[in-house]
Amino acid sequence: MRVASPRALTLLELLISLAVVAFISGALFLSSRTTREKKRFSSDIARLSAHINMLQKIAMNTQTDWNATLSQKDEKWLFCAECTDQKARKIPDLNLGSFSLLIEGQRTDRLQFSFFSSGEVFPASSISCCLDDACRKIEVAMREAGEDRKKGPLHPNFAK
Repeated sequence: MRVASPRALTLLELLISLAVVAFISGALFLSSRTTREKKRFSSDIARLSAHINMLQKIAMNTQTDWNATLSQKDEKWLFCAECTDQKARKIPDLNLGSFSLLIEGQRTDRLQFSFFSSGEVFPASSISCCLDDACRKIEVAMREAGEDRKKGPLHPNFAK
């Protein structure tokens, strides 16, 4: 009686299986790359929004005026801020990724901000940042004094 031996894979079957694995891994790589780009875009917009809010608070708390510039260099964005009263004061530059910047529907590659000690900011408008089909808005508006402070039990408004 003859025992059947297990048949080995032919070279063609081995090449086809390798091609299928390569195709699937390529599709997964492209999918993860777009996901990473979208996450970086969301992170950049959150960091930019936080820097704008921080500069408004710094201007009000220190009673100084600040100028900031958001400019595009080599497909990437750079946010720089400097105090107008004392040139020595400067916050670290913020490096951002690649996206499109729209102000009131118009695309721009440079935006100048002015933050005043009164809480005013110029331009006070909505900034849209877009990456492919995803757009996020940053609202830049005047901040009232004490707007972010929580009212505790000893606050004068509660003492009445």
